[in-house]
Amino acid sequence: MLRWISKVAIVTATIAAIYIYFYKSTEVPAGYYVDSNSIALNAQCLSLLGTDEYGASYPLLIKSFGDYKPPLYTYAASLLFELFPPDVFTLRIFSMIMGLLAIAISLLFLRINFHSRENLNHGFYYLIFFVLFLFSPWVFATQRIPYEVTLTFFFLSILFSATFYVLKDPSNLVAGVIMGVSVGLLPHTYHSTKFSYLVHFPFLIISVLPSGKAQFFNLVTSRGFWVGLLICAVLSTPLALELLTEGNSLARFNVLGGRASISEFINAYFTHLNPEFLFFSGDTEIRHHSQYRGMLNLFFLPLLCCGVLFGVRKVISSRNSFLMYAICMFFLSFVPPSIKIESIPHALRANTALFPILFFSFYGMVEIISLLKAYLKHYPAIIFVLIAAWSLFGIRESKRSVTFYFTTFAHYNSFFWTYIKPDPAWDRDDNKVTPLDHSFGTVNERYYRLLKRNDLSYCNDQ
Repeated sequence: MLRWISKVAIVTATIAAIYIYFYKSTEVPAGYYVDSNSIALNAQCLSLLGTDEYGASYPLLIKSFGDYKPPLYTYAASLLFELFPPDVFTLRIFSMIMGLLAIAISLLFLRINFHSRENLNHGFYYLIFFVLFLFSPWVFATQRIPYEVTLTFFFLSILFSATFYVLKDPSNLVAGVIMGVSVGLLPHTYHSTKFSYLVHFPFLIISVLPSGKAQFFNLVTSRGFWVGLLICAVLSTPLALELLTEGNSLARFNVLGGRASISEFINAYFTHLNPEFLFFSGDTEIRHHSQYRGMLNLFFLPLLCCGVLFGVRKVISSRNSFLMYAICMFFLSFVPPSIKIESIPHALRANTALFPILFFSFYGMVEIISLLKAYLKHYPAIIFVLIAAWSLFGIRESKRSVTFYFTTFAHYNSFFWTYIKPDPAWDRDDNKVTPLDHSFGTVNERYYRLLKRNDLSYCNDQ
């Protein structure tokens, strides 16, 4: 009877958390930035005519206003617009769902592979972890932005899970296919993911080297490895050819601030890795944060530290290939946002760190619970519940907690963020913006005229 009540309570709490996650999704944040409208504009053009705003037929990169966005999010949005209302709110819900799925996939992967651990059989641990990660600003605040970056966490959760099974059994063809698809699509999601794409297979090989020659040859001669590599090559070849010819995929990199010197790079790297950014203050850019605490819930600070330390110890003692791969990806995920000195620290460009952080925080929780249970028996669950509640709703000097985001953030945010408010002149045809004007400042009007007035002239550059 008690076990049944426990399961009902866990399911009820999970449903409540998901409801709160989507709560006020039409109101908070109270508007959309021009990048989101640019994505919606191009997605609707692709949905209706198969062209972008410049009239290019199914382009490899979305030129937008000259930043050449990776295409996967925009193409996914064009498919959504075939089924749902073609507006930015549809994209916001889509982005939020992708964040929710990323955590669900990650915890399912961890549940399957840690289920045999007696110390983590209680579902409340998974519930606590799910709720606190879901309501970390790095997830619930950034996933409400309809940007291409919101696909990153989802694809990385699939990539890491598939990589685990490839390292566990290199002959696993299904895992190899999933790994190849996820890493091949990764550079089409966001600019900073190109680095993860480049280092994945080298790190895969490096991670098995400490295990000996037999493990190395077992990997590099396996079907899973080569099928994954082949699929990855097929999916990423068009982007590689574009990079070698036109080079537009580097446009966003080139328009940012100056390239960091070695000392600036080191400083930027440790600024991202700093607990101040991760757990206490977060990204200062209003669009990337919730304006309370750091990018992650404070609950994960001791878990992450313990997880990395225990992970390193296990790599040294047992030469665990996946842990070595995950450690490499964790520390190198802060390299892309540190190459440029503009807007440091930058949560969106460091988004590739999300899965490694989730993994090592969970791994740390497993190890901490195993230590506590040796002395406290059944009390670790109670301790974790109390700490979780304090970290979620407790207040600091700023007098803000998670409730601030849903109650005050929209008004507070309005002073810093340019919201999208239709101009009455956009409903008249006199003096309308020309379709040849693809500038940053005209995106909102062009978006409005296409999606609200069905003016297809903004899809053919005429």
